[in-house]
Amino acid sequence: MSRKTINLCVVLLAAIFITFSVMAEEAEEAAEHYRLGKTYYEEGRLGNALSETEKALELEPKNAESYFLLGQIYAAMGKHEEEIEAYEKAVKYEKKRAEFHLALGEAYFHVGEYKESVKPFKKAIKYDSGMARAYMALGRAYFALRDFDSALEEMEKAIEMDKENADWHKTLGSAYFAAGKYDEAAREYRHALEIDPRLAEVQMLIGRIHFEKKEYEKAAGEYKKAVEADPDNPLIHYHLSQAYRQLGMFDEAKREEELSKRPLRRD
Repeated sequence: MSRKTINLCVVLLAAIFITFSVMAEEAEEAAEHYRLGKTYYEEGRLGNALSETEKALELEPKNAESYFLLGQIYAAMGKHEEEIEAYEKAVKYEKKRAEFHLALGEAYFHVGEYKESVKPFKKAIKYDSGMARAYMALGRAYFALRDFDSALEEMEKAIEMDKENADWHKTLGSAYFAAGKYDEAAREYRHALEIDPRLAEVQMLIGRIHFEKKEYEKAAGEYKKAVEADPDNPLIHYHLSQAYRQLGMFDEAKREEELSKRPLRRD
């Protein structure tokens, strides 16, 4: 090997070493900016979080984790277009992360783009078939699109994985109610109450089922239970007034109507 060739090899090796050293330094610096960005985000210091995360992305412009954090920051800031754009880049650079697809779907759902939310929810399920939240999210998207059969199918899958989620039983009950399946709706609402007896709204919804079935006395009974649990909720008083009116109890109906006009109070 000639001296010229040896010198060339030495130069190339030095260049490679320098390149890798610079890359390692940039990766370390990007990781520090990401760490600071995440800390600031968790502390609610969103401006600082945004600044640090953007610095991380300047150094590593294809880092999916940083884009995911960026989406979370924009979500907290109420900048939903930017949130969606960040999550789109997160799934672009790391296609098989179920939580990234779930976040993207939820971002679309939040702005009322229900049809657009379906695809990322399905991808979340594809990459993590045990993610109960993704099935429920997909069910809610179908519900918003008024595809009740698909909504019920996905929500039931979610609840099969997490039977102790009162809010999910309530949501499934509402889907059954919208589909006109009142007995199934009542079953799910009662499951929700078994898990959390404080859910006055769910008690009210059971009353609505009886009202729709023209079982006004039973409806009034459920509404009264809901009033006991949440006496300052005007909507419950309104529904109770309607049940009393159907029962011919006009004085009671008038009293409840007056109570329903009071502003909602929450401590």
